[in-house]
Amino acid sequence: MHTVKVGDTIGEALVKVIEAKRVLLNAAGKEIVLHGGNMQFLTRFR
Repeated sequence: MHTVKVGDTIGEALVKVIEAKRVLLNAAGKEIVLHGGNMQFLTRFR
């Protein structure tokens, strides 16, 4: 598990947006979207 905030990097990707069930990353100018669905692995608060 990784705890990140907007502006942090994950490998080569920069965290741009964190929402309840979605995280938007930018890696080398390409957007990567992570979706949480019904799983609780994406949470805004800890």
